[in-house]
Amino acid sequence: MSQFQAMVCLCFNKQPELTFQEVQAETQIEEEELKRTLQSLTLGKQKILLKQKAGSKEITEDMGFRFNDAYTNPKTRIHINTIQLRETVAEANKTNEAVRRDRLHIIDAAVVRIMKTRNTYAHNLLVPDVVSQLKFPVTMNQVKARIESLIEREYMARDEEQPNVYNYLA
Repeated sequence: MSQFQAMVCLCFNKQPELTFQEVQAETQIEEEELKRTLQSLTLGKQKILLKQKAGSKEITEDMGFRFNDAYTNPKTRIHINTIQLRETVAEANKTNEAVRRDRLHIIDAAVVRIMKTRNTYAHNLLVPDVVSQLKFPVTMNQVKARIESLIEREYMARDEEQPNVYNYLA
């Protein structure tokens, strides 16, 4: 049982029936979090609270709840699952963008690490070495783009006689 679930259950020690607003006023839990907490207490196997509108899964602000006096459990400890919040599309895009940026830095670090040890290295040998060091899937074009970025930032340079060979600049 989570802390929020315990707080909501304790509200019913004073009164057997409460509305959503009364529970929110007593617990001071944010509205969306309170809705998820009440869902976890009214739905599923462990129905500790009963809703006025038993048919719907949604919790509304005008809904009333009462403590389920008929609820019993032979176990000393019970486990009540919490309802997980779904990630929105905007949050998923934000997370994916952050992962993409982090991976760019990881690719850069792998290229620099290899070039530090080799000082001079051919492109056709560098790219597979970088891919083998990384723990996530990466395309050859991504590695090539990061190599070009490192050349622009003057971490490495192309060899003047052989354009497919890179020199590490420290």
